[in-house]
Amino acid sequence: MLIDLILILPLTSILLSLLFRWSVVLGATLAFFNLALLIFGIVLAFNIETTGPVTAIDATFYADSLSSFMVIVIGLISFLSSLFSIRFSIKELAKNQSTLLEISRYTLLTQIFIFTMLFAVVSSSVAMIWVAVEATTIATTFLVGFRKNKKALEASWKYIIICSVGVGLAFVGTLFFYFASAHIGGPISSSRPVSLDWTFLIKNSKKLNPQIIKFGFGFILLGYGTKTGLAPMHSWLPDAHSQAPAPVSALMSGVLITVAFYTILRFKAITDIAVGRWFSQDLLIAVGLLSLLLATSLLITQKEIKRMLAYHSIEHMALIALGAAAGSEIAIAAVLLHILGHGLVKAILFIASGEMLITEGSTEIAKLKSLLTHKPLLGGIFGVGLLALLGLPPFSLFTSEFAMMKSEISVGLGWVVGISLVLMAVIFGVVVSHARHILVGESSGRQTLKTSKLSNPIRASRLTTTPLVLGLILSAAIGVVSWPLQTLLLSAAKVISG
Repeated sequence: MLIDLILILPLTSILLSLLFRWSVVLGATLAFFNLALLIFGIVLAFNIETTGPVTAIDATFYADSLSSFMVIVIGLISFLSSLFSIRFSIKELAKNQSTLLEISRYTLLTQIFIFTMLFAVVSSSVAMIWVAVEATTIATTFLVGFRKNKKALEASWKYIIICSVGVGLAFVGTLFFYFASAHIGGPISSSRPVSLDWTFLIKNSKKLNPQIIKFGFGFILLGYGTKTGLAPMHSWLPDAHSQAPAPVSALMSGVLITVAFYTILRFKAITDIAVGRWFSQDLLIAVGLLSLLLATSLLITQKEIKRMLAYHSIEHMALIALGAAAGSEIAIAAVLLHILGHGLVKAILFIASGEMLITEGSTEIAKLKSLLTHKPLLGGIFGVGLLALLGLPPFSLFTSEFAMMKSEISVGLGWVVGISLVLMAVIFGVVVSHARHILVGESSGRQTLKTSKLSNPIRASRLTTTPLVLGLILSAAIGVVSWPLQTLLLSAAKVISG
């Protein structure tokens, strides 16, 4: 029943977006539905802990601890995004930058986007999750190109071409897994091939042909890794994030890329049993270190906030891949905590960048100075958010990064940790330098006064800043006291680590 409700909520949002043009009332209603989605995700997690995994509609949909955890992440980030979407839509209409029809279309596509991600994490079939991930590509392509200018259209074309290739490779990987599972037989279902179900695949992993599974996982990692933003097919990510509206960037960086990695984790669990943990470990280390190296080199030259945040997403996906490579229960629990912490903080920072665009008129680093002086609340949110993103205590990313690296060392991957720390130190220096320019700017009083006078007089909205402050407090609370999540994280980790 809970799975039905979790899917009905975004479907209702889609229906409302189809029937009514956008208004503040509609925007607030959709935000309330996303808050309800978060609450239902928490209730689902508690029920699964008590009664075990649940299914719906002839086992077409399936939710275990890992699924419920992802529903919570999607609900949380969707709620934050939908709140800022109200602010975004009001300003777009007030400045005549978008028509009411365009805002209504944006709202509809955003709700479709949220539904497809939910569909992916509660689908029982590897085929259906592939369909859902492909659907996210279609919905987000139009959202990336929302502005319809040259840069936005180029970014949307680049996004759909690269991600379609990636999803195509993931389809080939899915076929390999289906071929391997079909040859071991299974119960016959009149409605769907049960051999494509997660539960069937994981229970029969030892019977699967190891060579076929190796080929399959290689395609899966490359294919879904494209959507995750892992190298070598990462180049769509900075362009798409920099051109998409801020609420969409929050969803893409905070949730979409981790939904794709959720799928990789599911296939990893099957592969580790069929082949041995070493195979997925080697591949994940390779793509993780390559992605981290690329993110470090490209962050040095960034001149725009949203592109900087996008490359930071590549860095964190690389760290998640390296944590998953360790493969232990504690490592996977830390990976999941990192998914939650990264999603929350990155959504806060992308929304803050959207607020900067409204109040300052730009997100170019060179044009932003002394934000703490003339917009202290917004500047404080952005500054603290960057500290959280850099993994400083007491925020949750510090806890998850420490746990992942400790797990990597425990399985003999200390050399991976050493390389990671060197590259992360470079990233830390680069981001601190950018942050200093944005938040403090020129030290002279004359320059500060000049900047203040030129600043856009529009104030930051409490509708935006209040949830962002609460989000940062939540991130710190999770970092200090993670026990409310410990049971869920360990249960979800067991799904992957066995």
